[in-house]
Order: sequence, then structure tokens, then C-alpha cells
Amino acid sequence: MLLDNEFTGDMRVENEVMSLTEMGHRVTVLCLNFGSSKQREEYHGATIIRFPVNRKTHKRRRGWTGNSPDFFVRWWCRKAGDYLMNHPTDAIHAHDLYMLPVALKLKKDLNLDMKLVADLHENYPAALENYSFTNRFPGNLLVRIDRWRVNEKKWLQDADTVITVIEEALDRYSNLGVSRDRLHLVPNYVSPENFLRESKAGQPHIDLPERHYHACYIGGFDLHRGLETLFQALTVVKKVVPNYRLLLVGSGPNQDKLINLQHELGLDENIYFAGWQPSHTLAGFIEKSDACLVPHLKTEHTDHTIPHKLFHYMLLKKPVIVSNCAPLQRIMENVECGFVFESENSEDAAEKLLAMAQMTSAERDRFGMHGHRAVQKKYHWGVSEEGLREIYGIASTNESDESVESDESGLSQSGIP
Repeated sequence: MLLDNEFTGDMRVENEVMSLTEMGHRVTVLCLNFGSSKQREEYHGATIIRFPVNRKTHKRRRGWTGNSPDFFVRWWCRKAGDYLMNHPTDAIHAHDLYMLPVALKLKKDLNLDMKLVADLHENYPAALENYSFTNRFPGNLLVRIDRWRVNEKKWLQDADTVITVIEEALDRYSNLGVSRDRLHLVPNYVSPENFLRESKAGQPHIDLPERHYHACYIGGFDLHRGLETLFQALTVVKKVVPNYRLLLVGSGPNQDKLINLQHELGLDENIYFAGWQPSHTLAGFIEKSDACLVPHLKTEHTDHTIPHKLFHYMLLKKPVIVSNCAPLQRIMENVECGFVFESENSEDAAEKLLAMAQMTSAERDRFGMHGHRAVQKKYHWGVSEEGLREIYGIASTNESDESVESDESGLSQSGIP
């Protein structure tokens, strides 16, 4: 696997790694190290190898992908190429669109006879349009979104298999020229066992006043997250429910702007920034909340992806309020576990926030149980895993000792401890 982050905390990739190793495959994840992680470790039978890199420099390098010279692809090919020269592989599983040109160049330059799998977590060209980085200097100069769209279509033609995370994205990739026999669905559903097991490792170090009604958002802070709409809605909500409190768990590039907006709107007592938190504490924040939120802006990006957090909320029996992004609205209407408001409509958001807050505990619990049962029945990783089985199948277990010895020798030769 090729992954352009540190691996730890990336729930989708962790779930895939565990599933593939349980199927008998030997998995190695080549990823990044921003300075706080081990350079090499074992994870549920898989090998995680991290390459040290400066986070800020690397982010800018990635934004330049597809231009000439392509510093991002060159960097990755140098790092991953050293490893692959010494470790024959049957497949390269590239996570996210920007890793696809890396995989394609590695396959060509090293003359590798292998399956190339593009695991597309989101509609990346559309996502770029709503990132803070691409809407200010130097990102607005480095990132050419029109070129990303052209390259996406070109790169996808050379992938053997294309994975998407939600049904709404299947038609999009088909319209880009990906044949249906190459398209596979591995949804971003939750692994209840893994999520709950990890959550037992620790609870959040925060005391939430019981007299408050808490609505929780977990995730990144950026333009497309729709948090500004919630802030505007709170100016109405607090007049009816003075003890209403929005609990924000996460961080991101527009955090300072959100804090300024909080002060401007007089919401200091109604919003609590908990900051970035370790993944094993997230269940604790959800459990301490009365309702949970996914307020994403409705865009070409958010209409073709789905966040893990929705299913975490549902698993833990919490009623949910979401914006009308296509996958969110479809699931909410099918499951009946909460309310949907119109994206960027603060009046509608306020109406839904108030409606939930004014329900009885029993009524909210009924929403929560609907969501919980839906996860047990459908929206769980066991269903997602079937997509991986279609692609990779069950591996042969006839691996010799020589392959292990070769692995250790190869690591030494490539300079990785």
C-alpha cells in the first residue's frame, strides 16, 4: 500500500489492512513520518514503514502534482522504488488520487508485473476547490484544479481496479471512462469491533457540565465542513435553549477564523473547542453528547463521499443532524435516525437543532436505536470487506521461510532499519 500520511489514525486504511491480513495476504504500508511515529512497526500482521518528511514542505510538493517537474512523484518514487526493487509484490494499492501517478510511474520504471489498485477516498479535484490551502497564497498558485481534472481522467484509464467509498461515486467514475467491471465499492463503514476496542483505551480528559445540552462535531475544520452555518444557527438556538453547547473535536486550517466568528457572534458560552484528540478518545466524546452533527457543505465533493463519523455516531446510538449532501441525506432518510437541513441555510439548521434539543430523551433514544440497528444490519465493515474480497480473494498460505528471510535482507539493503 502507498499512503501519503502517517497511517496511524487513518481508520479506513487500518480496517483494510486488518481485513487483508486476515484473508492471508502479506501487507506492507509505505507511508510518511512527520517526526512522532516509529520508522517501522508491525500492525496486526502487516508491516508499516514510514519515510521521514517535513509536513509543510511535503504538502506543497503534493499540491504541485501533475505539473512539471513533478517533485511529489519523484520523491515518492525514490523512496518506494528502493523498497520495491528488493521486495517483489503482486499489487500496489494506492490510496487517494495523488498516489496514483506514483504507482503508475513505479510500475512503468521498474517494469513491474502487478495489479494496480486505485483506492479513491473522495472526489479529490472537487475537494481541492473547497480547501483553505487552495484558496490562498501560495496554494492558489501551486494548485491547478483544471489540470487535476484532466489528469484524473487520464490516470484512471491505467488502473486495473478503481475503489470508491460510496454508491454515489460509482456513476461519476463510470462517466469518466472507468468500465463497470473495474469499479468496486468498499464503503467507509465502521468496524464496530475495532472502534469499540480502541475506545476502551481511554476517555476524553474533559468535564462536560451536565446542565448543558451538548451537540458534538468530530472532524477537520476547513471551508467545506460547514461549521460556519452551525455558528450562525446557534445565534438563534441559544435564545430558546440558553444552555445549548456545540462541542467541536478536531482542528484545521480555518480554526482561527472560527474562533473569531465565535467571539463576533457572542457565542463564547455556547461553543467549546476541544482541539485535536487521539482516536481512542472519540467514542467518549460521542457518548457524552446528546446529539451529533455532520454539517458539510453540499458540493460536488461532498455529494460523492461519506465520512466515517456518521457511522460512529450511529453505532453509539446517538441521534444525528446532517446537511443535505446526497449520501448523507439518502442514509438519513432510509434509516430515520435524525434530521436533515439544507446546506448553508442557517435558519433551517437552527430549526433542526432546536427540534432535536426540544425532543424528550426517549424520542432522541429512538432515533439513536434506529441508527445503531442500521449499523448492525448494513453499515458495518463486514459489508465493506466484501469489496476487498472481490478484488483480492483469499491468499494462499503456502509462504516459505525464505520469503521472510528475503524480506529482512531486503530491508537492510534499502537502508530501512
